[in-house]
Amino acid sequence: MQSRVLKVLVYEGDQEEPKVEVTVPLKLAKWALKLAPLAQGKIKEHAPDIDINALQELLEEGFNELEELDQFELVKVRDGNTRVNVSIEVR
Repeated sequence: MQSRVLKVLVYEGDQEEPKVEVTVPLKLAKWALKLAPLAQGKIKEHAPDIDINALQELLEEGFNELEELDQFELVKVRDGNTRVNVSIEVR
């Protein structure tokens, strides 16, 4: 079975290998989203106008859509000698 992962790569200078590499399975990210109600107090403290339930539904819908897509790049940043790539990969 193929699974999708959120991948963040940070390259510094002309390095071939990334300085930072983060890989998170989308299923794990969706599971972590279920913990949002536990953090509701902290979220409200920093952003009192956010509707936690609406945010959770929106994020869950977004993760569901990402799980159905093929591999693609979400964000690509080039800032001087630093490159950052954020993508969804199929494994």
